[in-house]
Amino acid sequence: MKAGKKEKKQVSLVEAWNKEHQPGLDVIVVKDDQTEEHTKTRSEAFMLGVCRDYPGHTAMIQLDGIRGCYMLERVRPA
Repeated sequence: MKAGKKEKKQVSLVEAWNKEHQPGLDVIVVKDDQTEEHTKTRSEAFMLGVCRDYPGHTAMIQLDGIRGCYMLERVRPA
Protein backbone atom coordinates (compact mmCIF):
# COMPACT_ATOMS: atom_id res chain seq x y z
CA MET A 1 0.00 0.00 0.00
CA LYS A 2 1.35 3.41 -0.95
CA ALA A 3 1.39 6.37 1.42
CA GLY A 4 -0.85 9.26 0.41
CA LYS A 5 -0.99 12.90 1.47
CA LYS A 6 -2.73 12.13 4.77
CA GLU A 7 -0.16 9.52 5.77
CA LYS A 8 2.76 11.79 4.84
CA LYS A 9 1.27 14.59 6.96
CA GLN A 10 0.96 12.23 9.93
CA VAL A 11 4.56 11.01 9.53
CA SER A 12 5.69 14.66 9.49
CA LEU A 13 3.81 15.29 12.75
CA VAL A 14 5.59 12.37 14.41
CA GLU A 15 9.01 13.46 13.17
CA ALA A 16 8.50 17.08 14.27
CA TRP A 17 7.16 16.08 17.71
CA ASN A 18 10.02 13.67 18.40
CA LYS A 19 12.60 16.22 17.26
CA GLU A 20 11.27 18.84 19.73
CA HIS A 21 10.05 16.73 22.69
CA GLN A 22 11.23 13.87 24.88
CA PRO A 23 9.08 11.36 26.82
CA GLY A 24 8.12 12.77 30.23
CA LEU A 25 6.91 16.10 28.84
CA ASP A 26 4.02 17.82 30.67
CA VAL A 27 1.11 17.95 28.23
CA ILE A 28 -2.61 18.63 27.95
CA VAL A 29 -4.74 16.06 26.14
CA VAL A 30 -8.26 16.63 24.81
CA LYS A 31 -10.10 13.46 25.84
CA ASP A 32 -12.96 11.76 24.00
CA ASP A 33 -15.57 13.66 26.05
CA GLN A 34 -13.83 16.95 25.02
CA THR A 35 -12.51 17.62 28.54
CA GLU A 36 -8.83 18.48 28.93
CA GLU A 37 -6.48 16.60 31.22
CA HIS A 38 -2.95 17.46 32.34
CA THR A 39 -0.58 14.48 32.15
CA LYS A 40 2.88 13.50 30.89
CA THR A 41 3.99 11.64 27.80
CA ARG A 42 5.39 8.17 28.39
CA SER A 43 6.58 7.43 24.86
CA GLU A 44 7.85 9.07 21.75
CA ALA A 45 5.22 9.74 19.10
CA PHE A 46 4.73 6.86 16.66
CA MET A 47 2.66 5.83 13.66
CA LEU A 48 -0.23 3.42 14.13
CA GLY A 49 -0.76 0.82 11.41
CA VAL A 50 2.81 0.45 10.15
CA CYS A 51 3.11 -2.55 7.84
CA ARG A 52 6.03 -3.41 5.54
CA ASP A 53 6.41 -0.44 3.16
CA TYR A 54 3.30 1.35 4.46
CA PRO A 55 4.26 4.06 6.99
CA GLY A 56 1.04 3.83 9.01
CA HIS A 57 -2.06 6.01 9.11
CA THR A 58 -2.31 7.94 12.40
CA ALA A 59 0.22 9.76 14.62
CA MET A 60 -0.15 8.53 18.22
CA ILE A 61 1.45 8.90 21.66
CA GLN A 62 1.17 7.13 25.02
CA LEU A 63 0.31 9.16 28.13
CA ASP A 64 0.66 8.61 31.89
CA GLY A 65 -2.54 7.47 33.57
CA ILE A 66 -4.34 6.83 30.29
CA ARG A 67 -4.67 3.32 28.92
CA GLY A 68 -3.71 2.82 25.30
CA CYS A 69 -2.67 5.82 23.26
CA TYR A 70 -4.07 9.10 21.95
CA MET A 71 -3.92 10.82 18.60
CA LEU A 72 -0.98 13.21 18.62
CA GLU A 73 -3.20 15.95 17.18
CA ARG A 74 -5.12 15.97 20.49
CA VAL A 75 -2.00 16.53 22.64
CA ARG A 76 -0.11 19.78 23.23
CA PRO A 77 2.67 20.83 25.57
CA ALA A 78 1.38 22.30 28.85
